[in-house]
Amino acid sequence: WFVDNEYKFVKYGFDEKHDKVEKDIWFKLPQFIRSTPDYIVLGKNLVFVEVKGYRTEIKLKMVDIQQYKKWQEELPLFVFLRNFDTGENTWLSYESIMEQLPSCRTGVYEDNGQEYYILEEEY
Repeated sequence: WFVDNEYKFVKYGFDEKHDKVEKDIWFKLPQFIRSTPDYIVLGKNLVFVEVKGYRTEIKLKMVDIQQYKKWQEELPLFVFLRNFDTGENTWLSYESIMEQLPSCRTGVYEDNGQEYYILEEEY
């Protein structure tokens, strides 16, 4: 998407799908480091971008949201969402996410016990 839209970018965070950090290292890292945004992107402004894919619901871990606040203090933070079923892309600013949180439903991942917010797709 960045290339197609002529944005300059650099990969910044961890890639959990391709270059996994071994578990014995990963779980010793502070949560702030584990929640590092995926990219630094230069468009009109320099921003952090976290990339999330989803199918039926947009789920953001509560621990990540807490850490995004710290990243937002350094550079504006955006979340790029890709719906794998429809192919639609959505951009959300950190501020718009925070506005939605009080009305969000929540859930817990069965595999790791992590709590998450469920964001409305129309937001």
